[in-house]
Amino acid sequence: ASFDVPSEWNGTYYPSSIPETLTLYAVHPGTGYHSVDYVNRDTGENQMNFAEFDDSTEMNIDTENAEIQNVVINGNAGLLSIKKDQMIVCWGDGKEGFVLITKKIDRDTTLTIAESVTRVR
Repeated sequence: ASFDVPSEWNGTYYPSSIPETLTLYAVHPGTGYHSVDYVNRDTGENQMNFAEFDDSTEMNIDTENAEIQNVVINGNAGLLSIKKDQMIVCWGDGKEGFVLITKKIDRDTTLTIAESVTRVR
């Protein structure tokens, strides 16, 4: 199966499962850190950010007053933080680290998006 990867994306991995209710808003290329934002097609509200980073990048995850769950993403240990209507999934594959932030998207869909992260280069 094929899926669309924005031409500006210079990361190695990208989610292949994006909910149809979302549309690409912005791609943020960088050195050691790449991210992409998706908004709700109808409301324009930012609902998803996916980021890939290497070991030169430090990441802080907001877990204050959040429900924390251990998860497994494609065989790799990860962390799921649930706080109000926002979920943050972070995991790594030994070379790259990933963070997926969703807002007003249910847990199962959020984990499906995370599980869909596929090597594109």
